Amino acid sequence: MEDHSLTELIRRQHNNSLDARTLLEVCLKRVDEANYSGPEFGAVLEINPDARSIAGDLDAHRKRGEPLGSLHGLPILLKDNIATNGALHTSAGSLALAELLTERDAFVVQRLREAGVVILGKANMTEFANFMSLGMPPGYSSRGGQVQNPYGRGFHPELEADTYELLL
Repeated sequence: MEDHSLTELIRRQHNNSLDARTLLEVCLKRVDEANYSGPEFGAVLEINPDARSIAGDLDAHRKRGEPLGSLHGLPILLKDNIATNGALHTSAGSLALAELLTERDAFVVQRLREAGVVILGKANMTEFANFMSLGMPPGYSSRGGQVQNPYGRGFHPELEADTYELLL
C-alpha cells in the first residue's frame, strides 16, 4: 500500500474500501521492516498485543452500522510517557520503569479511543523526555536504545522531516 494522507485513510475507511484490520497489518509490516528486520530505526518500543483484536472489533462495529468515531480504525503509536491502561507499558524510555503497567489511560488516550483509534504500540523517546541531564543524546533511552533518523544516522533523530528536505 502506498502512502496516504490521514484524510484519505479516513475517507477509504468510511467508504468501506479499507478496513481497520487491513490497515493495521500494513502498519505492522512497515514497523517490522523499518524497526526490527530492516534499518533498525529503534523508533518502536513495543507493539500492542491487543491491536489485531481491537481492529477486528472496530471492523465489526462498522459492518453492523454502529456509530463510528472520527478516527475509526486508524492505528497510531503513542510516546512511551503517555499512560495506557492494558498490556502496553509506560516507562518514559527507562529500564527502571520497563515493567510499569498503568491502571488507567491518560486523558488524551481516553479521547483517542473514543474517536476509534487502534493503539498500535509505544514509540521510543529520549529517556524521561531528556529531563535527566543536559548532555543526554537526543533520542536515546535505556529501555529502547538510540532512535535513528530515517534520513541517515548522522541526522538528529528528533527533527522534523521538513527540516531535512530543506537540508538535502
